[in-house]
Amino acid sequence: MPIQIEIEQNALIIRANSSTLDQDDIEACASACRVREREQTVIVFDFSQVQAVTDDVLGKLVAVANTLAKENQKLFVLAHPCFANIVADRNLEPVFQCFIRQNGPTDTRVVPPPMAPDAEVSQINEILADAVIRVTQTMVGIMPRRTSLHLLGNDPLPRIDLAANIVIMGGGFKGSVMLGFPQQTFLNLVTHFTKKPVNVHDRAHISWAAELLNVSFGQLKTALNGKGYDFKPTIPSVIQGTDIRLLHLNSKATSVAKLESDAGEYFVITSIVG
Repeated sequence: MPIQIEIEQNALIIRANSSTLDQDDIEACASACRVREREQTVIVFDFSQVQAVTDDVLGKLVAVANTLAKENQKLFVLAHPCFANIVADRNLEPVFQCFIRQNGPTDTRVVPPPMAPDAEVSQINEILADAVIRVTQTMVGIMPRRTSLHLLGNDPLPRIDLAANIVIMGGGFKGSVMLGFPQQTFLNLVTHFTKKPVNVHDRAHISWAAELLNVSFGQLKTALNGKGYDFKPTIPSVIQGTDIRLLHLNSKATSVAKLESDAGEYFVITSIVG
């Protein structure tokens, strides 16, 4: 069987079992993409055995990829080094996101390409901050806006009186994400959420901060686990105090996003350990 179709969780995996691709193979790929289920949010072309492809066949494969791109469909190519070189020689990297399969047992999980820690933490924190904005709008009815996103460096952390924190691990990644509030901002947000004045922190209000981060982190996992991060389920914790001082082991790999809203400013912070 030259083309094999498999379903793995939310991924549609289309595997070529030959060292070459022909017109029939590309039509089989296109057909499988057309009839995929809505739950299959990731498509993987497993071309780890493909070492040669003609320009005509490659052109038809590009057409399939472009169709998927118009549908905002995630597409990854698990490639043999020869196929990856063909893609690079034709300047097709924007069309095919290729990952080289290493020698060893077959693993259909997509592995993210290595990134510098500062670039990776900034990307993750940007996605998380955007998720917090959406969740705040849904839960509270307030639309915050991100006004800055920067690496912490030697700068002090902003004033935070209440912080919800989640430790994240998975796919070779270790770090933490945090949602930090000055006291008045937090009270204003909870007041909007409960539709009644709030003047003190009680257990129910504190748990609301954890839930806001937990839902936002769920969106982050959905966005990144399809790219190979494989974040594990975790439980948020909340720290409460006055002007909490938090130290990070790697300030160069700590990203701070500032959100401003009618309730006040608050912060989304992601840090990579190591």
